[in-house]
Amino acid sequence: MVIQVQQENAVIVLLEEQIEDQLFGNKFSKIMTRNIIKIVVFLLLSVQLAWSQYLPKLKQQFVKGQGAYNDKVYVHLNKPNYLTSETIWFKIYNFNTSNGLLSNISKIAYVELLTEKLEPKLQVMVSLENGMGDGYLGLPSSLGTGQYFFRVYTNLMKNGGADIFYEQKLNIFNINNLTTHKNKSKEQYKVSFFPEGGALLDNTSANVAFKITNSGGKGVAVTGAIIDNKNDTVSLVKTTTSGIGKFVLNPKSSEKYKLICTSKEKEIIIKELPSTEKNGYSIMLKDNLTQWDFTISTNTNINTVYSIVHDGRKVVFASENNLTQGKTRLILDKEKLNEGLHILTIFDSKGSPVAERIFYKPITKRLNLNLFANNLYAPRKKVEIAITPEQIGLKSESLKSYASMSVYRLNALPETEEIDIVTYMYLTSELKETIENPSVYLSESKIGDLDDLLLTQGWRRFNWKTSKEGILKFLPEYNGNLISGNLTSSKGSSEKGLPVYLTSTRKPDIFYHTATDSSGNFLFNPGKLTGSHEIIIQSDFTKDSTSKISLYSSFYQNMNKEQMVSNLPLLEFNSSELFKDPYFAQQVETFYNLKSFKETPYTADTAMFYNKADKSYILAEYTKFNTLEDVLREYVSEVTVLKRQQEFNLKIIGGKEFLSENPLVLYDGVPYFDLKKIMSKSTDDIYKLELITEKYYYNGQTYHGIIHFLSKKANVSNFELNPNAIIIDFEGLQLQRNFVETRYDSDSELNSSLPNFKSAVYWNPSIMLEGGKTKSLSFYTPDLEGTYIGVIQGVSADGTPGFNTFKIEVKK
Repeated sequence: MVIQVQQENAVIVLLEEQIEDQLFGNKFSKIMTRNIIKIVVFLLLSVQLAWSQYLPKLKQQFVKGQGAYNDKVYVHLNKPNYLTSETIWFKIYNFNTSNGLLSNISKIAYVELLTEKLEPKLQVMVSLENGMGDGYLGLPSSLGTGQYFFRVYTNLMKNGGADIFYEQKLNIFNINNLTTHKNKSKEQYKVSFFPEGGALLDNTSANVAFKITNSGGKGVAVTGAIIDNKNDTVSLVKTTTSGIGKFVLNPKSSEKYKLICTSKEKEIIIKELPSTEKNGYSIMLKDNLTQWDFTISTNTNINTVYSIVHDGRKVVFASENNLTQGKTRLILDKEKLNEGLHILTIFDSKGSPVAERIFYKPITKRLNLNLFANNLYAPRKKVEIAITPEQIGLKSESLKSYASMSVYRLNALPETEEIDIVTYMYLTSELKETIENPSVYLSESKIGDLDDLLLTQGWRRFNWKTSKEGILKFLPEYNGNLISGNLTSSKGSSEKGLPVYLTSTRKPDIFYHTATDSSGNFLFNPGKLTGSHEIIIQSDFTKDSTSKISLYSSFYQNMNKEQMVSNLPLLEFNSSELFKDPYFAQQVETFYNLKSFKETPYTADTAMFYNKADKSYILAEYTKFNTLEDVLREYVSEVTVLKRQQEFNLKIIGGKEFLSENPLVLYDGVPYFDLKKIMSKSTDDIYKLELITEKYYYNGQTYHGIIHFLSKKANVSNFELNPNAIIIDFEGLQLQRNFVETRYDSDSELNSSLPNFKSAVYWNPSIMLEGGKTKSLSFYTPDLEGTYIGVIQGVSADGTPGFNTFKIEVKK
């Protein structure tokens, strides 16, 4: 029954008449039951009208949820494995998922190196500008050999949880602790089945994907069959080298089905298929040349479902579908959808997601980063690299591109699989499970294998259940660092509107004043804090003397270990063979104390947040008094000192208007609320007094003048802070460092006796390319013979990623 709102009255009358004529034969019955009939019809219409309102709500739900974490981060690492005492160099690309462009929303990225148990070993904050940033992690010699997680995210991405963070597994080796892990037990296989859409339904044909992996998480190639209760073959099956296969099954609830297959090692694997569901949904996709044809089936008693198709950025299709005998079809024209991954989600009549199918439209828009270099070089020779960007399918062929390039030596160390920027942006970032050899799926010849892969992914990362509120718990750091915490009383209660202050002992222009919300939470936005800071956070103890201040970590805390720690492959290698590789001569570099970077010094701003004072008094230029009370009374005419029962009150006599409230009193940039402590300080310790004699407006706050006492030697140990004040060493944004390559431009450099055994030969995170124009870069080969790999990754101004590699040999 389809109801139009504007026809509601006519429909009610029509339904009433039909029900009366069919159910009752006399006038008395009609009169007695008319009111009941009206109630029934009203309820039917209410349900139908409610159904028609679900689609707009579902679309709005997607907009809210997608907007809650619309940053997507990709990171280019300078090489795939590391020794302790080496440096990880990286370039961050942050994209806005709503338009695919580099994002200018978040200005800070959080970078972490975690153990397999998700224990943070290194954490830094990196500045982002125009969606890009670069940095480094120096690996301490105390790290043990093993696999680690390299993880990067923004504050905005915390709303989506760790599942959407950028994460790369890294092998790190300590030559003093080279442990060898070997799997001596019998191989254990994991078999998983993935019915298309999510469920097997009785007597309903469905595609069923399956995946077989070994103990190390690698795919296993098998051949075999699906059999029923009678051991009759229902379907022959096989998997690719990634362990993925597919078969068609029309299951019967009375039957039990099994997979029986054999690996290349002649091991037999047996696994029972999941049973059919009594109340479930399935989706079957047929890929025609110009259309996608979906058949949606259910064995429930509902008559209507809702379909939403989105591409991760926006909803591209939405419809209400009526079912006939538990089935309905949905046909989508390929030309109307954007390129890349799309997700079809089916909702029941209550608006709950019940089935999902991921499908893919091949990418034709590309950024080709064409490279030219010779293949063979002697040690200490100059290598010239020519880079020409070729933009295919882009709106403009002259768009700028931003790239990073690394050159490193191949070695005997086991490598974790690298994911290039193209594969990550178009495929792996949108999927939930880890993918083996992901880059092979984007070629045209692998479209069929890609669809089988998509069947094994289950529910996509977008969570419809958690997206309903659309409330940002973590705000985007558009203007730099956000520092947050909580203020509670000694009894654990919270109060709204209590003032909280943030200052820095090393950067006097940092002064912030905020207030608590009803939960006692507070938030500061001091801008970009670079380098180390000693930060003081305190409340006004005259208004709240029993409170306790606690700070929230800037780094992500809500880790779901079961979700995050996947089956890491065992790290297997022959440690004796590693020592034969001259790559370990890196220790020679450590012995000679050669620097691999140079640091750009950071100069703190010495000006106060109020810039220039209205009036200043240098105490040494005036008659010496023993107490500050005498100083203020005798020659600071702008300040009135009131004293009652040993308690002080200061007022500023404003030049333009009467300042009725108390002024802000500072001592070396730190707010003081106990004036008795200030007035008790010796004048021998005070260098200068600065005054703001009018109302001062700063960061949304109004101060009735400012009185600032500056000591001769500022030191936090001299501060007499409030009992609830906390002092923290805050590590702000990482100081900029530049990779230093070894060059042989002069004869003295060329003939230097210092060895050059670097494995990381070249790193440039800031390459600017013009469309169609060739750019030349150069570096010198080191002393070690071997194979060296060059990797360039980047993105055009319209958000199109590009990737390429080259290889050179170094021989004497």
